[in-house]
Amino acid sequence: MDVVVRAGTRRSRTHDRNQDRVVLGSTVVGDDPQVVDGRLDGPALIAVLDGLGGHRAGDVASQLAGKRFAEAQVPENEEGLAALFDDADRLLHDTAQGDPRYAGMGTTAAMLAFGANGNEALVANVGDSTVWRLNADGLHELSVSDRAFGSTILQCLGASSLGVAPHIGRVEVQEGDRILLASDGLTDVIAPETIAAVLRDGAEAVERLIETVEAAGPPDDVTVVVVDVLAT
Repeated sequence: MDVVVRAGTRRSRTHDRNQDRVVLGSTVVGDDPQVVDGRLDGPALIAVLDGLGGHRAGDVASQLAGKRFAEAQVPENEEGLAALFDDADRLLHDTAQGDPRYAGMGTTAAMLAFGANGNEALVANVGDSTVWRLNADGLHELSVSDRAFGSTILQCLGASSLGVAPHIGRVEVQEGDRILLASDGLTDVIAPETIAAVLRDGAEAVERLIETVEAAGPPDDVTVVVVDVLAT
């Protein structure tokens, strides 16, 4: 698998800290504002995490979970991916139990994992961070939202002693696919058809999506990752 990745994250003007994080292989990106490029070949893990803004230490939750993902071996199957989510969930829960400053912290997570089979990728998420694919058939969501009516998140990493049940799927990918991972700071503001139009245009899609959100007056931090599949 040979992919080019461009990622950007921007703190909301209403927040003191950016609670979003990006995992690109073994690197966690969280500086603000920042746009980074990378090229990944072979097994690779890419993720977007959004620390829950309504809880204390949301940025700590996304950083801890992101670091755990970045240090992990890339899962080759659904069971391995579920175990990785469970490991990050227990890390956050145990950390919060040991320090009252972090009580109730949590983070959403959306992940794309390219394993040894270059024709396939695993997709997983908890919460309302999302994964989309743009190809000749249009823009389609690959993730499953854990958001109820309004802004209630039904599950996330770290917030419950009951654990998590990540939504996990396996998708075929091919050269020319463009995959988007994003926090809800993007998808709550920009309609899918607008996102698709920007992605199709190609040039500086990450920056343009973030700028469009900012022009609308961002209610939240926004993080965008665009993955271009060069070869499988």
